[in-house]
Amino acid sequence: MRIDVHAHYWTEDYLDLLADLGKADAGAARSLGAGGGAELEARLGLMDRAGVEMQVLSACPQLPCGEDAQKAVRAARFVNDQYADLAQRRRDRFRGFAALPMPHVEESVGEMGRALDELGMAGVAMNTTVLGRALVEPDFKPVFAELNRRGAVLYLHPAGNRACSPLIGNYHLTWMVGAPVEDTISVMHLITHGIPARYPDVKIINSHLGGALPMLLQQPTTSIAGRRRIRRSGAAWLRAGCGTTRSGTGTSPPSGARSSHLARTGSSSEPTSPTKTGTYSSARSITSRTRRST
Repeated sequence: MRIDVHAHYWTEDYLDLLADLGKADAGAARSLGAGGGAELEARLGLMDRAGVEMQVLSACPQLPCGEDAQKAVRAARFVNDQYADLAQRRRDRFRGFAALPMPHVEESVGEMGRALDELGMAGVAMNTTVLGRALVEPDFKPVFAELNRRGAVLYLHPAGNRACSPLIGNYHLTWMVGAPVEDTISVMHLITHGIPARYPDVKIINSHLGGALPMLLQQPTTSIAGRRRIRRSGAAWLRAGCGTTRSGTGTSPPSGARSSHLARTGSSSEPTSPTKTGTYSSARSITSRTRRST
């Protein structure tokens, strides 16, 4: 089965909750082809033309991240229930990655359990940063620990924050350049901070070829300590099946269960529209591979 794991879905009601949460760019996500109704029907036609049998939907980058914990939880529960309902109605075409009310860790762990245990979602979606904070900050350890305990899938996508650089944001390069930069920084944070070694049962899918990751993994760092960190964590990453995929098609099983079909890290490329799908190509021999299965 050909499965697209880079597929966004934002209804008007959900975007309204994000606007109330204070997400300034929520309005920009409207009428881009990722909504319900006619947009959903058009998506199904596009999937058919591209030979994609199923999509695993994610709310990235429009995730319910905000300082108000109550509003963040409300938005997370809303979108997760919405995805679960769509997946139930169209089990032949859709599954969903759960959204978490970050940076609120206790609430996020609780919503992860509800989404995976009660709603049967395929994994968890997170942006590469949380309100400008790196995922490897100590405060977020409980989220990775819970993902690891569950052997869960974690799908990562850029937040669209221009990598916090005015050289990107001030020159209209937020997605053209900023997105792959965000991917690159996030993955290198995970590697240099030992996340793959510390949480070996988390199966990570990274977007957009991992940015410059395929090139950077081949080069030593300038410091001896840095080389040791990359060798130690990079080895764990590769042993677990690290790789990148080019497009919005992948092979992760809908259930999110362990499977040889899902590499430790896969990477789906950018859709220029939220429902764009494309062909798959593996960047390395160890990458996750698209194959048709019965």
